[in-house]
Amino acid sequence: LDNTDNQAITAFSLDDATGVLTLTLEDGGTQTVNFSAILAAADNQTLSTTGAAGYIEIADGNNVTINVNDADAVIGNEVTNATDGTLTRSGDGTSGNPYTLDVSVNGITNAEIIDNAITTGKIQAGAVGTSDLSDSAVTNIKIANNAVDTDNIISGGNDKILTTGGTGTVEWADKSDFEDHDWYEVGGTAAPNAITDNIFTQGNVAVGKTSVTAGRALDVEGDIELNDRLYMNGKEAIWAQGDWLRINNSSDFANGVLISSLFRVDNHVVFNEQGVNYDFRVEGDTENNLLFVDASTDNVGIGTPAPAARLDVVGGTVKFSNYGGGAVTGTLDNLLGVDADGDVIEVDASSIGTDSQTLSTTGAAGYVAISGGNDVTINVNDADASLSNETITAFGVNGTNLRITEAGVNHDVPLASIGTDNQNASEVNLATPIDIDGDNTDDYTTVEEVIQDVAEVIPAIKAAKIFYPPSIAIDASTTGQQTVDLYAQYIAQYGSPLVRSGVGGANEAPMSLPTYAADELYYYVTYADPTVFDTTTTTVGDPRTMSIDANGELNIYVDAPPSDYNSLINVVFVVK
Repeated sequence: LDNTDNQAITAFSLDDATGVLTLTLEDGGTQTVNFSAILAAADNQTLSTTGAAGYIEIADGNNVTINVNDADAVIGNEVTNATDGTLTRSGDGTSGNPYTLDVSVNGITNAEIIDNAITTGKIQAGAVGTSDLSDSAVTNIKIANNAVDTDNIISGGNDKILTTGGTGTVEWADKSDFEDHDWYEVGGTAAPNAITDNIFTQGNVAVGKTSVTAGRALDVEGDIELNDRLYMNGKEAIWAQGDWLRINNSSDFANGVLISSLFRVDNHVVFNEQGVNYDFRVEGDTENNLLFVDASTDNVGIGTPAPAARLDVVGGTVKFSNYGGGAVTGTLDNLLGVDADGDVIEVDASSIGTDSQTLSTTGAAGYVAISGGNDVTINVNDADASLSNETITAFGVNGTNLRITEAGVNHDVPLASIGTDNQNASEVNLATPIDIDGDNTDDYTTVEEVIQDVAEVIPAIKAAKIFYPPSIAIDASTTGQQTVDLYAQYIAQYGSPLVRSGVGGANEAPMSLPTYAADELYYYVTYADPTVFDTTTTTVGDPRTMSIDANGELNIYVDAPPSDYNSLINVVFVVK
């Protein structure tokens, strides 16, 4: 090349996607060459082999056999020597006698054996004898638990005990040296000498501690594992059976299990899991059957040991509040109902419609009909259809009984069986509360409140019951008998007053005064002028006798006309 500036190539890349080769020169110039056409014309030749050692060929080309031996083309001279006495090399390194390695005699030592490499399964039975074990080779840590039993221990003679001395040396000792013992074989005083002996001691026993709590025959420090039954006083108390802890399982304790303090359960409780006829009862302070579950009838009772329904409440009251879908407020005259979800709800009685049907009868015995419906004839006789034996002829107290005599037969009811409600006046509500002063507030709601107020107003009531009728003039200018209708005079004046107040105004008085009927009054004469009227004759039927009948008609007799207008008869009316 001529006239080159000897620049270095600073970047060189081939874009696989486009096939463009890019070269960037030292001075920043860039050259590109498009190889896409060349790459598209590649013949994608394939290499293959027949399987012969080193043979390879290319499609549409030649084939070669490659040397696949090592550098010197000699097979068998690759092992140079053993590094120590563990292995021994044999052979001369030729193809006919290649090098081999083998384990030397006594070549395997502890150094060549990794931990846990040799297991009991790899040791031939009887291969290791006492001569193969060095002194102190077998230690306690190398003996598995339960590996040595009595058959593996050489006997020290009869009546010998294997002990350890003060230095820890194991040695045999005479059994007679241990005759002073605390435990005895059951039935005698000999020391136990077998693992299966039944033994006892007359002292208290501590387990896991060095002292015994006073009054305890057995004092255990730590957990106790009990895999079967625990007996108390010869009776089965507790039995651990499978996943159940059974208490008094065999009913050895005839009265059952008594717990005299708090009994707490932090999980669910099931009574009568087996579904047999065992009742359940909860007793209250004064109620023996606060809650009673009758297993035989599947009923629950409150206040009764014999519930007659799924829930039977006897005595007391039942209260519902904030239950289900709506609150139960206890509003007077409301009803309880059950909604579609089964919840108890309160229902306004006025929201329930009625058809207001009318019952009627023709007067025939037992006949009754309902409007818009049918009619029936009811049997109106009693059970024996006899109308002659229903008369009660006597009713009274006979000794401690209430005796009722009916059709000649005495029926006695013990007075002690007849309960009373023992209510006082403050416990009896008025059917309709009374508003005395018209302020829309109930002033009286109980009988007691009325009685107390009545006691205060009795004097005023008495005074109000006595009044004078209106004044009237009686013609006494002539002597003889006269009758005066006092009640008619009273009605004439009170019923048609001459003047009344507030006429035409907001407080206009009524047209007439309130009056009483003739038979609602008593009539009296408290004074009559004896110089004018006969006040001494008292014979019934005598026209001279002064008298008043029940309807207020007064009979008088004028003896002498009055000398002036000051002669009086005082008449008083009293409300019955």
